[in-house]
Amino acid sequence: MKIPPHLEKLLDKDQRLHGVVLQTLGVFELWLKDNKVVFFPEYTDHGPEHVESVMHGAEALIREEAWPHLTAQDAATLLLAILLHDCAMHLSEDGFLALVSAGAPWKPRGRLFLDRMGDHPWPRLWQEFLREAARFDEGKLRSLFGDTEPARNPDTDWKKWTYRDRLLIGEFMRRHHARLAHEIALLGIPGPGIDRLGFAQMDEWLRDLAGFVARSHNLDLRASADLMPKNGRRNYREVHAPFAMAVLRIADYLEIEAPRAPRELLRVRSLKSPISQAEWRKHEAVVHVRQDEADPEALFVDAEPTDVKTFLGLRRLFQGIQAELDACWAVLGEVYGADTRLRELGLRVRRLRSTLDDVAAFGKTVDYLPVDARFRVSGGEVLKLLVGPLYEEEPAFGVRELMQNAVDACREREDYQRQNPDRRIDLPELEADVVVLLEDNDDGTGWLTVEDRGIGMSPDVVQKYFLTAGASFRNSEAWHRQHDDESGTPRVLRAGRFGVGALAAFLLGDEMEVTTRHVEEDRGVAFTARLDEPAIELRWCERKPGTTVRVRISNSEVMDRLLSRAEGESWDWYWLERPTLVRKILLRNEYESYPNSVGPTDGEVVLKRRLIPLHGAPLPLYWIRTCHPDFDDIQYTWNEGGHGTYVHNGFVLREPYSADLTSDDYQHLWYGYGWSEFIRRPRISIFDRTNKMPVNLVRTGLSTGDTPVDAVVLQSVCRDILGALLVRTPAVPNEMIPLVIADRFRAGLHPSIGTKMFGWSWLWWSQAGIGLADGAMASQIAMHPICFAPIFRGTDRMPAVSWVWQVLKTECVVELQGFKHDSREDLHNIMAQWMVMFHDPLAVVDDKPFERGPDIFGPFSLLTPRSTLLIVCRALWEAWRAIDPRPETIQYASVGEHWVLEWTGEDNRKLLDLERLATIVPEGIENPIGIWFDCEGPNEDLPDEDMIMSPLAEAWEDIIRHPVIPWDEAERRALLPHAYSELSEEITRWEAVTKLEQEQEAGGRERSDRAVTRRQST
Repeated sequence: MKIPPHLEKLLDKDQRLHGVVLQTLGVFELWLKDNKVVFFPEYTDHGPEHVESVMHGAEALIREEAWPHLTAQDAATLLLAILLHDCAMHLSEDGFLALVSAGAPWKPRGRLFLDRMGDHPWPRLWQEFLREAARFDEGKLRSLFGDTEPARNPDTDWKKWTYRDRLLIGEFMRRHHARLAHEIALLGIPGPGIDRLGFAQMDEWLRDLAGFVARSHNLDLRASADLMPKNGRRNYREVHAPFAMAVLRIADYLEIEAPRAPRELLRVRSLKSPISQAEWRKHEAVVHVRQDEADPEALFVDAEPTDVKTFLGLRRLFQGIQAELDACWAVLGEVYGADTRLRELGLRVRRLRSTLDDVAAFGKTVDYLPVDARFRVSGGEVLKLLVGPLYEEEPAFGVRELMQNAVDACREREDYQRQNPDRRIDLPELEADVVVLLEDNDDGTGWLTVEDRGIGMSPDVVQKYFLTAGASFRNSEAWHRQHDDESGTPRVLRAGRFGVGALAAFLLGDEMEVTTRHVEEDRGVAFTARLDEPAIELRWCERKPGTTVRVRISNSEVMDRLLSRAEGESWDWYWLERPTLVRKILLRNEYESYPNSVGPTDGEVVLKRRLIPLHGAPLPLYWIRTCHPDFDDIQYTWNEGGHGTYVHNGFVLREPYSADLTSDDYQHLWYGYGWSEFIRRPRISIFDRTNKMPVNLVRTGLSTGDTPVDAVVLQSVCRDILGALLVRTPAVPNEMIPLVIADRFRAGLHPSIGTKMFGWSWLWWSQAGIGLADGAMASQIAMHPICFAPIFRGTDRMPAVSWVWQVLKTECVVELQGFKHDSREDLHNIMAQWMVMFHDPLAVVDDKPFERGPDIFGPFSLLTPRSTLLIVCRALWEAWRAIDPRPETIQYASVGEHWVLEWTGEDNRKLLDLERLATIVPEGIENPIGIWFDCEGPNEDLPDEDMIMSPLAEAWEDIIRHPVIPWDEAERRALLPHAYSELSEEITRWEAVTKLEQEQEAGGRERSDRAVTRRQST
């Protein structure tokens, strides 16, 4: 690299300094030429040619009057700073790992200027960056990688790094390359060892200063000048550092001519990173930089951008250069203006002009319109039009958004206090951490006030986040720096996520009054906001830390909706005990009573809140905990209804005013698992610090159907069902088996099983015990003993062993108990009831149409050409045979007086004791009427899709490890030791539940007996 003549002439004044500068340039030139910029494969040139070009540009910038005042130390500092300013771009893989690895050998030693920077260790910087990268939005990912695939942490072995890994590391180094330049000046180039390539032997202060000047090109110039020692701000050891800083930054900016991004390279490779593509297009569009003929202090740039993005990018670049020129001249005037001798230190250039200044004239030379056209939101009405339909004009959603902000703020304040235990915070005196108050006025309008003892907002947060649609402070890097632990995981739960809280408040009214004060601020901020306000005035105010938001409800209809349903769940969104929250209504008019309240007292109604267990807290008896590595805690229950609802970080995900399902409802079933549709989804409470739960924007549910939470909860529910079976399966003699089903299994075996619709349809039962009526599981067993099971259907392609899957797929179970018919009308009523359950009409009765389903082989044509037997009640069999004659492939025979045996294929009646069978199944048992036998082993021809095991069957095979759970408890324990060991926790819980139910039942009988006694005595 050739030193420009004027700078070399200065160096000649100090031969020793000249020599070490030349030696350092030579050493670094070899490194810059050899290195391949492994983290910046698509960047424009930052090699020796760029360094030399900036050197010559720097010399050309120095005005003639300044040269007499410059020293050899000035020349050395400037040349070394130019050499350093981009050298970190050439860092190797080993060099990077030497910086960021735990226990890294790179230890910058304290120096005058390095000490003043307050730098964090490189490993900490890298970990913070990785945490930020994990939250890159789609725009950032696309600009960096060209796609929206999430960034991943690079492997610790650099040989396994992908192209994306290198681009990610490059982004990190781009942000911090100026700092590394400073450290390289003192320590040399990072590498695997301690024998590093570095500067030639020279004074340490000079290396420190040259590194600081290099670093300043990525810092604010005025702030950098202010870091100079007070007595050496103008001239520190014969170095005019602020002047060198100004020369370097402008020379680096102006090195933008096309040769820096040669077209030839673009012919042989494509650039994947949109950032790199845009930079190369900008450099390519600059044809020439020259002196402006009309103005000796101006440069003129000939630019020919061929597309509007490059045009806009260059316009911003030229505006940035002009802003830098203005700042440089201002700082040089501040530093040297008062010195009559040094005020000559200045630049040749004050202004930058270009062919893009006259947009109209430039527009005539290209085939596109050089304008910044994009979607914009004009005025508050548009925002209101967007927010209203999004939240279905529902004011209760506005209440929820304000609640979320307040609860989150209280959690953040608690975290702040834990991190700053010595700091005392004078909090407002409120009834709870969050107070929600609805007040009505005489004219039918009112106010909704949400006041909290939270962390509060600074003026900066108010402006950048609270008043900006879609900008969530809780997703910002500033928030994560304050509330993340060392691993990058937030220490606090967050309910707010999407940055629409303030806008949603306008669902309640058109005007919002806010006062707030951050815990670190000495005073608060107050303002009144409307969506159509052209400028919102922020004023200082005196208040304690926290936030108060008051929304004026000007629409009487909105007020009526909130008041009329306040006793329900219209705005009972938050269900945790801490942070505490109180919901109140202050009535000035007469309204109907509020049964779901603690009050009223003097017109003030305190509404009740539903409460659920806290994160990690001991659980009540009817709550169950499970876990998933992505979430902090998962709890669920069927208690008090609420099947199928999610509660995320304390806030319920549901529509306003939606009532919870009762324990007898079967509508909220677990879909998506085929067989397990009969298991009702419980209420699930998720604690999720990293916000991985896919909550939809309106927070009424999830944005995707399948979540990892559902999978682990279903697994836990299956275990709990098996635990209930081990505890609650009764011990009965064989002749009592049919009656037991009606008495015990169809009532309260497990809260996940619907009692009205499905009864015991998920089990088969025999003399030996009970088993799981799962097609894939049953097909593996040759069941010769008599086995009672629910009525089921078959098709021409589905063997009878898969009957449960088929029945539950169509959401049906036939429960025609003790069937006797006296007329065709009676038969029709029963058939109609059955058809409603099946959603699949089968026949025509009394000219009333019942369309046959597409795969129905007949009401009881359950048999495929396979030796399978079915016992059917004769009365029912004869009635349906009259309606729908049996196919010829089905054979039948009488079993005693009351039953008919059907079969297909080979006649296997010899396997059965039909006389004994006739005595075991007397007429009129109060159970679904069907007895199923499989006289063969597994069916090898069963289609794979029909053999998929249900989650409960998989759990049964893995834990029970036997097809039958015996009736006798002692036999159960002897036969199933693994199950009792594996399910010990579930068994203990169900023993406690059963004991409590027995005590409650006994107490109820005792109260009933006392009431009868009182009535008799009366």
